[in-house]
Amino acid sequence: MMMEALPESRMILLIRDPRDVAASSMGARREGGWQYENRNKGERRSESPVDKDPDAFVKSRAKSYLQRIGIAKQAYDAHEGRKVLVRYEELRADALGTMRRIYTELGIPVNEGELIRAVEKHSWENIPEEEKGEGKIFRKATPGGWREDLTPEQVKTVEKITAPLLEEFYPS
Repeated sequence: MMMEALPESRMILLIRDPRDVAASSMGARREGGWQYENRNKGERRSESPVDKDPDAFVKSRAKSYLQRIGIAKQAYDAHEGRKVLVRYEELRADALGTMRRIYTELGIPVNEGELIRAVEKHSWENIPEEEKGEGKIFRKATPGGWREDLTPEQVKTVEKITAPLLEEFYPS
């Protein structure tokens, strides 16, 4: 609706490998994870859904991601204005080049020096070490980290549920 109401607006569709989305969400929502801790400050702590039934949690997250990206993709496809598709993995591999491409495709003028400074300031490498790691909002920033974080059965679940996304955006 927003894109229809604002046809001259610009749109970015950001996609991330659904397996990494599931793994990241598990890390954030398990006991000790940043989302779990934020939600339970000062309250009696119940067992997190991740810790209670990790396989059911992964299935739920995969379904949710497929639905949310499906809706966003419909809006992206229908939008007739300037738009750009960005994969998270592209940002990690070449943040500056990807940001240049975003600005160019969206027709937004940008000062090269300012862009370089902004990318450097917010790069993974410039986040203080004490703010990174397990349980923190800045956990890994490693595309493909799902290989270490998900069980083989969880990988199969995510791949089965999100097959349309994987086929379109992450073909083998």
